[in-house]
Amino acid sequence: MLNEEKLKNFLFKKYYKRLSNHRKLRSATFEISNACNFKCIHCYNQNLAIKFIPLDIAKRMIDEMCEMGLETITITGGEPTVHPNFKEIYKHCFDKGLKIALFSNGYFLDKYIDFLKANPPERIEISIYGVDDATYKSVCLVNDGFSVVNKNIHMLIDAGLTLSLKTVIMEQNWKQFEQINDYCTGFNVPFRFDLNLLASKDFSNGQQTNRLTDKDYLSIMNKIKKLKLKNWLSFLTRENMNNDNDCLYSCGAGRISLFINCLGGVRLCNFAEFSEKNIKDFSIKEIWDSFSQYLNLEKDKSGECYNCKYKKFCSNCAVSTYMEHRTNGKVILPVEQNCREAKFIYNSVKSAKNDK
Repeated sequence: MLNEEKLKNFLFKKYYKRLSNHRKLRSATFEISNACNFKCIHCYNQNLAIKFIPLDIAKRMIDEMCEMGLETITITGGEPTVHPNFKEIYKHCFDKGLKIALFSNGYFLDKYIDFLKANPPERIEISIYGVDDATYKSVCLVNDGFSVVNKNIHMLIDAGLTLSLKTVIMEQNWKQFEQINDYCTGFNVPFRFDLNLLASKDFSNGQQTNRLTDKDYLSIMNKIKKLKLKNWLSFLTRENMNNDNDCLYSCGAGRISLFINCLGGVRLCNFAEFSEKNIKDFSIKEIWDSFSQYLNLEKDKSGECYNCKYKKFCSNCAVSTYMEHRTNGKVILPVEQNCREAKFIYNSVKSAKNDK
């Protein structure tokens, strides 16, 4: 008779293999340009040649994805509003009946309020890097970042547009975390934050120096614990879709979603460069079909991550391993920043349970 853990893995494996055989493209993330008016010190797009997807190619790709059943598209960058054909690309998505999420730094959105009111996205997601211009300058290298973005957020809300806010915490802004949290939640909109800085796409990894030191990380995580402990405790009674099964790729990438970059490269997700094929050489349907090679891969059961007691609380995956260690996308190895997060959450949950 199967024990509970083996039964769980059996059901997950059966579910994912079934899903792999009944794949349908529902969601796409479209990086229409890697250009940006901010020069964020932590950005994974650093040092890349500036590119804009041509309008005719963008429309053709959107049309093909819609024929495949696409329902939702995220328009991102870089900063998407600096694309010279931003309105045309956005409007083409809107006229196709797609649900649109627009990811932006918020700096130029005042110029598009009337346009967005007439063609409303499902949401506009804006990144917040601090609560004053000095902190914004230390992160984004612009002088008036917070002043402009703050003004634009109020204008967008007054216009009745749907927003969500997010931040990434690093050495330059971690001391403002509580103020950032209060600022963002004060708008009564969804807010999320991340402490893990991704390695850069050009393999330089220079921005890794902006990751929190262990001392600073511990300080801020003790503050975050007050906000998140209840959610962390819920991990004990629900499955971690990434780590509670044997499938190497357990997310929606390649099953219901894909990523397109500004060069016409189509990937499983933003950082899965190893899976990329270009629309100059293949149709999106052909590229989508090629992703199936990754979906039935299984984890190395002798690996350190597979046998880690913290894995239920870990966000590591084969792609984050690739970004950190430049692997082939077919293995999961420890990533230090993910490990310390998982350990902290595990110990917090364990302590909370013992206190009951």
